[in-house]
Order: sequence, then structure tokens, then C-alpha cells
Amino acid sequence: MLRPFFEILLQDGLTRQGKLSFSNTSISGFLLLQADSLTIDATGYQILSASLKAANGGQAQVNMFFPVGNSVTPPLILLNPEPPASSQSSRENTLYKEDQMVVCAHPYMFGPPVLGRVAAAWEEVRDQVIGARDHLSPDIKAGIFIPAWEDPAFLEKYLADWQNWKRLAFVLVRFDEDAFRNNRHFLKTWELIRETLPPDVMRIAWGTISPFYGPLLAYLGFDAITDFASSALAGRKLHASPYGYIESKAAQITNEVQQQILAHNQNTWQTMHRDISYRIVQGTLRELVEMSTHLENPIAATLRNYDAAPQVHVSPSVRLNKSSGLQCTSVEAYFRPELELYRHHLRQRYAVPSYKKLIVLLPCSATKPYRDSPSHRKFRETIRGAARAAGSAIEELIITSPLGMVPRALESLYPACFYDVPVTGQWDDVEVQISVEILANILSRVPAEIPIAAVAEGGYLQVCEQLAPRISQTIQIFTPAPKLLSPSVLSYMSTFIESHLLHDAQTPKDPKEPRLSETEEWCHAIADFQFGAGAGAALFPSRLKVKVPRRGPSLVYESNNNVLIAMQQASGYFRPQLEGARRLVASHISEFGRVYFAGNQLTGSSLFAAGVVKVEGEIHPGDFIAILSQESRDILATAEAVVDGASMTRMRGGGVAKLLEKPRGA
Repeated sequence: MLRPFFEILLQDGLTRQGKLSFSNTSISGFLLLQADSLTIDATGYQILSASLKAANGGQAQVNMFFPVGNSVTPPLILLNPEPPASSQSSRENTLYKEDQMVVCAHPYMFGPPVLGRVAAAWEEVRDQVIGARDHLSPDIKAGIFIPAWEDPAFLEKYLADWQNWKRLAFVLVRFDEDAFRNNRHFLKTWELIRETLPPDVMRIAWGTISPFYGPLLAYLGFDAITDFASSALAGRKLHASPYGYIESKAAQITNEVQQQILAHNQNTWQTMHRDISYRIVQGTLRELVEMSTHLENPIAATLRNYDAAPQVHVSPSVRLNKSSGLQCTSVEAYFRPELELYRHHLRQRYAVPSYKKLIVLLPCSATKPYRDSPSHRKFRETIRGAARAAGSAIEELIITSPLGMVPRALESLYPACFYDVPVTGQWDDVEVQISVEILANILSRVPAEIPIAAVAEGGYLQVCEQLAPRISQTIQIFTPAPKLLSPSVLSYMSTFIESHLLHDAQTPKDPKEPRLSETEEWCHAIADFQFGAGAGAALFPSRLKVKVPRRGPSLVYESNNNVLIAMQQASGYFRPQLEGARRLVASHISEFGRVYFAGNQLTGSSLFAAGVVKVEGEIHPGDFIAILSQESRDILATAEAVVDGASMTRMRGGGVAKLLEKPRGA
């Protein structure tokens, strides 16, 4: 039985980590492929001996087989389906070892794309390839070769011939100098590859790729990248660096000098490789990519066009359940996918509670969560003092860039509690519009008679001024002078709050509309944001109590029977316990992730793709989900998703979720 070539272990953002298994070793993480030697034999093969290297020092030696020149004859049909006898040559013996990677050539793989000609060339050999590929030795890892600039119409048909072939182990995507300059074409090619081929097909970026393109390719989802650029640049007397090229100053380029340049270039690539791998684990690769946009215009253009693609904005592969820092230092950060997903969740899942009688707009702070900053402690002291018994009737919304807006109840979540921006006091038009759009959306669902108080200056003032004509409520803006926490401003705001909440403080509360405590309100808001609108009421139908131990996550209980409902993680999100998962499933929260298993009992610590029957709800990597029996519909376990929901049904093998809690006795 053929083992999976690439087993996905973790998906973070748009990047992946995986484990690659060979006969004598396993290597994991983002991989670097370095060429060791290239030979050509009489049977029509180029044989590339290469090293696949992991950042932790793991390494595997592989041989890769390609056709010579522009041959359209795929190498698969040249392979004898029976293993060669031991008396045959050593080259033939190595062909059937487990550590071989056989590449099916793309028609005219070394030539320019010629519309129509490529498709015709493939049609000439298609039947031969389809008929021969299943006769490969079961230990050989087979793959296909695709130019980064392929014609989408042909590529769609070409990939359809491969997407259901269970033996497909990897795809080589060939890059040249024009691939990034024509990045829209490349991104279309890449989108088709990702959407068509199973997620556990290893994706290798192939070609003379400079080190400063490495972070972008890793971020887009490649699992390995080639270091062919080291020798190519050495041949041109160029030293590679993470920031560009440096021409050698040697008066004469001898073989010894060229070998020194080659060693330098390989070391540069290995250093970049380690940095990429480290940042993947830490969840900060995006920041490295944004830094590299300042080195090459094609990198910036590719990233911006990728972020602008509609499918990226709410991509299922984006992870919110994490606690790594999020540095927003350039315009490329405005529309990064996790911020787009955050704003999407706000629009779809957050609502100002119906019992709120006044809304206060506040500026953000450098300290996170905001409530711990000196300015917000002063704001909250003023608001509570003015509101008195009606404090629960005030909703606080924090204006911030580039998130747009953060409700007070969600300030402990990622990304709100983990982002950082350079503070200048000046906002550009895009920053202002992001905040205006999200605030206008949220306030459109608030009654027009609810007044709004805003403390605003600089960019915050621009937001409030542009927001005012777009909403039905009236905004009273308090502009700090000469400083943010001027006593006069706080006094005016206090008077405004008192005057608008006096009636509410004196009016008996409607028993049919119980007001939640601040802690309960936050628990409801987090549950709605995380699992879907209505999840808070489903999880927490009665009064709550929260225990905060000296170590470990906060624990949310029902106060009446002490049932543990959820545990709050470092990211701020809830990990529902079995009782919590049962309530979410029973309440039919459509967004809550549910995975149906082909059986009535789970063993081990992981759920594998082979056992997945179907998936419901919105599942992102890191989301907490429920595993149910397809037959009985009983909850078999709570789990943390390793991949997104779509990948769970498309993967041919490997783990898709980590099991967390099972019913007793299971």
C-alpha cells in the first residue's frame, strides 16, 4: 500500500507544515530542495540527484527523473511495470527504490506557452499516459510538471486527468523571470492547482528562484522550494542576499572564487529557509512577506493581487485561533486574510445587544487589551461614574486601524489583542474607509434613537465625521484639547452620558429582557463571534460564573449546577467542553463545525481523513469542532481542526483534527 507522500500536520494562515516519509527517514516542515548532480542516460531521462532539507537538520536524498529536452513523451510510459532483475544496471535498480520521484512531463515543459499547441501535444499522448501510470511500482512517488504561466483553459482539462489519481504525490510548478511579473496569470494557475488537486499533494516551487521570493511562495502554500538559483547566480558572479544581489568584486573569477560564491549563495538560501520555517511555526510569516514587498515590485504586486482575490477574503485556510503577534507596518497589512475574516465575522456575527441605550466610540491604545491602558482605564472610570446603575446600557466600540473596529466584549480575542501598528496620529484614506465601512454596517442594525458619543481626534475624528452622514443615529463628538484625557472633555462626556441615561436608570427593567453582567455579556459576544450568531444563548442559557486559576485557561461554568461549559484559550477563544458542544449541535448553529465519522467510536488522539464522511459548518484550521457518528449522530469527541473543512473531504490520507475530549467510557 502506498504511503502518503506528504502528510499535513498543521495549516497556519495560508501556509502548511507536513511530514514527508521516505524509506529510512522522515522530514517535516517547509523544505528546501538542493541539486547535487544531473546526468542524462540513453533512455531519454535526465536524472537529478537532490537533497530535500528541513530547517531542523533533517534531510532525505532523492532521485528525480525527467525527459530530455522538449520531448512530449512522458517518462511514465517508458517505465517497465515489473521491477528489474538484480542483474541489471544499478541505474535501473535505483528506479524502483522508494526514494525516487518520477515526473510526468508537461507537454513542451521547457518551451514557451503556445495556446492550442500544448493542448494538442497532450491529446497525442494522453491515452498512453493514463493507461501506463497505474503500472508504476507502488514504491515510486509520481508527480506532474506545470509551468507557472499555463493557459487556464488547458490547465483545467489537464488537471482533471490527474485530480482523482490516488498515486499522484507531488506537483512541480516551474517559475521563470516572467512568472511574477505576469503575476495575475500565475495566481490563476495557482488557484486552479490548489482547488483541483487534493491538499495532500506536495507542492514544489521549481526553478531559479531568488531567496527574497521564498517567503512569498511559502505564504502562498508551497511545501518546498528549489535552490537552483545559487549556482545560476554564481555563474553570473553574483552574491545572493535576502535583499537582492551583490556583484563580485574579484578581479578574476577563478573556479575557486566561483565555488566560494556558490557556497555563500547556498548559505543565504539556507538562512532564509530557516527564517521561513521558524516564522511558519510562530505564525509570523506574513510579516516577513510584507517586508519583502519593499525589495521587489513584483512581490508587492503579487501579494496585493492575491489579497484582492475574492476567494482569499474569507478563505477557509485562514486561522484566527492563535496568539502570535501581528505586526501591521505597511499598507499590505490592511487586507491580510485574517483581518478580512475578522471583519467578515463582525458583520455576520456581532450585534449591539438590544438593551443598550447609548454607544460610546473610543480611540484605540498601544496597550492590549485596551482596558489595561491608562487612557481606557480613565475612559471606563468616567463612563461608569456617569452611568451609575445604568452601566450595562452602554456599549463601547473602539475605533482602530487596520482592524476597523473592536467591540469592548471582543478586545481579548485574536487579532484584536495581538496586533501592533506604528502610531503617527495620521490615517490615510484607506484606513479611514475601513473603519467607516465596518461601523456603518454594525450601526445600521441599531435603532435610530440610540445616541452616540465619540472621543476623537486625528484619524479617529476623520472616521467619525465621514461616518455621521451614513448612519441614522446622532453622533456627539468630543474633541480632546489640548490632550486626549483633558478634564474638560471627560467632564463634557460624563454630562452627556448622565443626561441620556437618567431615564433608563430610573425606569424599572423589563423582566423579559434580562440584562447580562459584563462578564456574561463578553462570554455571549465571544461565543457568537466564534461559533455563529445565537451561539452565546445556546451555550450559556443561565447565569454564569468564570473561574480564573493562577495557571491555565479561564473556566466558564453554569452557576446553578457547576457544569463546565468552556475553557478560554490564550487566543481568547473558547474551547467548548462536551456539554458545550452538545448545546451548539442541538441548537443547530449552522456555522459551528461538525464532522461526521464513519463509525461509533474513536480511538487514538487524531481523526484521519479516511474516516470523514461529511463536514458541516465553517471550519478553519485551529477551530474547535464536534466529531459526530454518521450513524447515531451522537457526539464522539470535541476536537481542534488541523485543516479547513473543505480539505477534510478532499484529502486522501493523514490527520485532519486533534481529538480533545471524549465521553467517559468511550
